[in-house]
Amino acid sequence: MDGYGMSAFLYAVSMDALDTVKMLVENNTDILATDFDGRTAVYIGAKYNAINVLMYLLEIYRAREAEEGASYADMVDQEDYNQDTPMHLVCHNGYMEAVTLLHEYGARLDILDEDERISLHRAASEGQLAVGK
Repeated sequence: MDGYGMSAFLYAVSMDALDTVKMLVENNTDILATDFDGRTAVYIGAKYNAINVLMYLLEIYRAREAEEGASYADMVDQEDYNQDTPMHLVCHNGYMEAVTLLHEYGARLDILDEDERISLHRAASEGQLAVGK
């Protein structure tokens, strides 16, 4: 773990290194781990537009939810210390594939960030007009 709380798993997520992420998951890494700022693997995957890893992780959460009855829905909406969610990040950056993916897995569009803006406000303020379509 580095000085920011980034584990090998979270670094692999940020690099969209799917094979490495799979190997770590198969060896019982904590897929719910966060860095020191409360950023989850889904958040980090969204930040770096790591589509392959995001699809893999979201499918794991969905499967575990079905098997265990536990709720992993919060993973797509978990806020960091700035009240940013993964959806805020992908809308802000215009990562359309990630926007669609997170939405398909139940990410909410109505969560306010610390400046009281929803994801679509963030997209509009950055000129990411395709996100609003």
